[in-house]
Amino acid sequence: MRKDMGIQTTATQNSEQFKTQTVKKEEPKKSQNPEKSDEMVIEINPSLIIGIIIGVVLLIGVVFIFTRPGTIKAPETFEESLVDVTVSMADGYTKGLDEAKIKIIEYSDYECPYCKYFATAINPQTSQTTGIAIVKQIESEFVDTKKIQYIYKPYSAVPSHSPAFVNEAVGAQCAAGQNKFWEFHEATFTSTRTNGLGIDGKGSDEGALANIAELVGINRQSFIDCYKKRDMSIINKTNDSVNSSIKPAFDKTGQTIGTPLFVICVANENNQCVGKAFTGALPIDNFRQVISILDPTIVQTTQPAPSK
Repeated sequence: MRKDMGIQTTATQNSEQFKTQTVKKEEPKKSQNPEKSDEMVIEINPSLIIGIIIGVVLLIGVVFIFTRPGTIKAPETFEESLVDVTVSMADGYTKGLDEAKIKIIEYSDYECPYCKYFATAINPQTSQTTGIAIVKQIESEFVDTKKIQYIYKPYSAVPSHSPAFVNEAVGAQCAAGQNKFWEFHEATFTSTRTNGLGIDGKGSDEGALANIAELVGINRQSFIDCYKKRDMSIINKTNDSVNSSIKPAFDKTGQTIGTPLFVICVANENNQCVGKAFTGALPIDNFRQVISILDPTIVQTTQPAPSK
C-alpha cells in the first residue's frame, strides 16, 4: 500500500521580471512599416516557466521512486512469496504430537470460502466436493505419521464476515471444552454458507450452533450455557499475535494477509515457532516444498498413513 507523493509548488512573480529587451547593434534596415518600432521586446509567460519547473521535479521524483535502493519487488515464484516470521504456539487447537519439531499453524475464518475449500474440498464456485480436502492430505502424510503437529487458530481478515465468524469461533471454543473441537470445526465448515451468511443464512445464531453441537455429540444445554458467556479470548489473542508478529513481516514484503494463512515452522524452547508464512488454499505440494526448506528429511522419509 503505497502512499501517493504530492508536490505542491507556489510562485508569485511580476511579469516584468521575465521581460528581455534586445537592442540591435547594427544599423537597422529601413522599416517598411513606419508604425513598428526598431526595438523588439520578448515577453515570457511566467506560468510556462513554473510548469516546466514542476514537470522536471515530477520527472526526477518518478525516476527516484523506480530506481532507489530497497524498492519492493513483487514475488515471481511461490518460494519468493514466503515470509519469514516468528510466532507464538500458544492458544490454538492442536492435532498430533506436542513433541513434533515441525508445526503447521493455520489461521483461518469459518466464513472464508477458500478456508472452507481447504477444510472440506467443497468448491466455492460450484458447491461440489472436488476430492480429498487438502487438510486431510496433510494429516494423512504428516500428522498421522507423527512427524508434524497441526495447530488451528481462528482468524478473520474481513470485518463483514462477522458476527457469523465470531459466533462460530465462540461455539468452537465451547466445543473444545467438551473435547469435541475438531468434530464441531469440521461440521461448521461443511455447513456454513460463507461470506457472513453462517450455517443458517442469518449469521449463525445460537440455536443453529447448538444444533451443530448436538449433531457432534455435545450436550445442547451445556453448549448453550457456555456459548452465552461469549468467551472470545482465543480470537483476541490470535488477533494480537497476527498484528504484532505476522502482519509487520508481510508489510515489509509489500504483501497483504489473507485467509487461509499458514505458518510452517520449527518450535523452540520459548514456546515460539520460527519459519515461513504464506496465504492461500494451496495444493499439498506447496506444503511439502516449505517443509523441505525447514527439514528435508521429513518429506523424504514420510509416507502417507494407510487409509482407514
